[in-house]
Amino acid sequence: MFSIAITGHRELKDKKRVEEEIKAAIKTILQKHGVKRFNALTSLATGADTVFADVAEKYFHAKVKVVVPFDADEYKNDFKDESERIALASWLSKYPAIHTVEPVLPHVINRQWRDEAYFNCGKYLVDNCNVLIVIWNGSPPAGVGGTAEVYAYAYLKKKETWNLNAETISQDIIVSDLKHEKSKADNSAMFWKKYFHGMWLTCIGCAFAAASFFAARIAYGTTDAIKLQLIVAEFSCVVVVLIITLISKRNKAHKNFLKYRLKAEKLRLLEIFYVSRIPVPISDSEISGLKNLAGRVNDSILSTTYTSDIFTCFTIKKLIDEQKKYHSNRINKRIGESGNYFEKFLSIIAGLFVLNIFLHLTSGAIEFYDKEFPISYPPSLSILFGITIPATYAACEAVRVLYQWKQQRKSSESMMNFFNRTENDFATIQSRSQHEALLVKISKAMLAENEDWHTSLLDIDSPPVLV
Repeated sequence: MFSIAITGHRELKDKKRVEEEIKAAIKTILQKHGVKRFNALTSLATGADTVFADVAEKYFHAKVKVVVPFDADEYKNDFKDESERIALASWLSKYPAIHTVEPVLPHVINRQWRDEAYFNCGKYLVDNCNVLIVIWNGSPPAGVGGTAEVYAYAYLKKKETWNLNAETISQDIIVSDLKHEKSKADNSAMFWKKYFHGMWLTCIGCAFAAASFFAARIAYGTTDAIKLQLIVAEFSCVVVVLIITLISKRNKAHKNFLKYRLKAEKLRLLEIFYVSRIPVPISDSEISGLKNLAGRVNDSILSTTYTSDIFTCFTIKKLIDEQKKYHSNRINKRIGESGNYFEKFLSIIAGLFVLNIFLHLTSGAIEFYDKEFPISYPPSLSILFGITIPATYAACEAVRVLYQWKQQRKSSESMMNFFNRTENDFATIQSRSQHEALLVKISKAMLAENEDWHTSLLDIDSPPVLV
């Protein structure tokens, strides 16, 4: 029978929100797989496990299947207060454990044994489910067998996972700061991108309008009053373009967009280095405040008491997969479709220009040989189209320069080739030092791509300037 399992934190900050997100996730999973009934696999730990069990039973009438790390009498010792132990007993009375990972207790029960039992319990859930729901706060693992490591195990096993980000009562302050700063940088980059593109498109529109007014004046300016009106309209458009250009230059719109986009990417990589527990290469930067944050990241990494190799593998593999998906989508949809439609439109514009010339020459030839021919191509229309069609083509070329579809496509194709090679390298890596070197290599490529869409990615062996 179809099975959905859960792994997640105990101390959730907002259980109600987590409950709603789990409910929505289960509904989507069932629809995706075309099933109506499922088994809910859980270890019934306080927090995410019991919220999931409650949702599965209450809203979906699922059969709860309980897997515990060791004997229930010993398991209850890991529950903080009496109410939690009573809740555990109530669940187990209704749904007895179908599997105990460590049924025989050792003579000496220490922290290491318990952690390994919890991790093996998480692995059992992953291996015996169709889909794993993960309630994770984004923090690196503090020890063996936690939510982060179970998520890493599932991801590396290519199990279908649904990660529902959730805040916990005890949140990693550095992860929170990195996410907050990255969100600010992303929002700033989007603001300046929209601002710059809006300015540019307005200028293109005004320039096209000025050309159209000029064409109308030449073609249809039969009276001084009409000519004056069209001249004023032309001049107004030119003034608007001048004002917008000066404002955009003064506000450094494009420079700010590129600055914040690069800052957001650096913060994204800082988070990857931090959760992977790999020290960050530090150099000087023009972006204030980032070097201090990177210093905090390195200090925390150097003082950590636990480093998870499986989680480091997971973060690097997930980064590779996300980048491949991003660039593939960029090539095939965002750039490919827009660029293709635009090229077709430019071809139509060029065809109309040729048609206008053909009609003008044909009409002239017919008139030359037969002045009484009843149909002719009006010269005013020929003049109007002779100016506005090239102006339309020029405006489209300006839009193409703005969005840089060809350059972005070339950049993404280079990055796809790079990440395909990197994925092959990742499959052969067996030591932590090799993982560190690979993450540095990936970081340099990503930053180079952000700094210059025309990068050839030829020099990717020196450390990246992250700060």
